[in-house]
Amino acid sequence: MGKNIGRQMADRWIGFVNGEGWCKEGSVVVVGNEGVLEVEEAAYDETFRNGRGSLLLSIGAERLWEVAEGWQGVRREERDDVRGRL
Repeated sequence: MGKNIGRQMADRWIGFVNGEGWCKEGSVVVVGNEGVLEVEEAAYDETFRNGRGSLLLSIGAERLWEVAEGWQGVRREERDDVRGRL
């Protein structure tokens, strides 16, 4: 089974680097016991996140970055200084 999943993953990477895209819009790639699968985002959220993806979307990307940076000890002044130089 492991070699088969490895081949599936290699095929996906080869397709990606040759311009075929990673997966279709609105889907994600999942690697699991069943192999390499394309799963719709809503189904992925429900199956693998127990619906928490919609909560993350409601929080918003900017706020999530602020929380993650806070966990890592990045102070707001440092973040604003770095972003000001970009």
